[in-house]
Amino acid sequence: MNLIISTLIEANKLLNIKDYYKALDCFECVLNINPTNNLATLGKTICIYHLNLIGNHELITKYEEALDNYLKLVELYEHGKYKKTLKKCDELLKQNKNNFSVLAIKFSAQFELTQYNEALTTCDKLLELDPDDIIVIYAKATTLYKLNIYNEAIECYDKILNVTNNFDALFFKTASLLILSKYEEALKCCNNLLKLQPENSDANGLKQLIKYKIAQR
Repeated sequence: MNLIISTLIEANKLLNIKDYYKALDCFECVLNINPTNNLATLGKTICIYHLNLIGNHELITKYEEALDNYLKLVELYEHGKYKKTLKKCDELLKQNKNNFSVLAIKFSAQFELTQYNEALTTCDKLLELDPDDIIVIYAKATTLYKLNIYNEAIECYDKILNVTNNFDALFFKTASLLILSKYEEALKCCNNLLKLQPENSDANGLKQLIKYKIAQR
């Protein structure tokens, strides 16, 4: 299980038994990994409120309800209950259609259910909220690849590669170019791929396949 998700679940259990000190440690742990994690920020706020007895009680109650909903959603997803996850996502999105965290989980559930067209629509909504989110751009690229929309997938991979030498993005860009019969361009990408991981068996196998395709022309 993902460390962030497992830590959030543990924090929720601690909140339920009102062990706010240990729960706060869990939320701090998540924020050390991902400082922008909304669930951890909400959880930390709740813990600080209870430990220091300061703040607006009505607002904290609202935070508690939101956090509880999100963590239940995460647990549904982590237990592979993807259809129930989608149902819960839609309920929460009726309250706030631009909830980034809920949309992200909705995308993941749709992807797991191989609902790729729906997942692509959700991905576009996420990118409307944050056009530069590399993780979402990669998610869109992967979805496009699954839908055999290779040219658009390559555009997404290029956006990622413009800011980071991501091995997976470069690998699937190379594979997409191969499928599109753009062999010379694919070979060039594959050579760059092998500069990142010279001993990678998948990359070496991909290069051999590209060279075979060039030789067969």
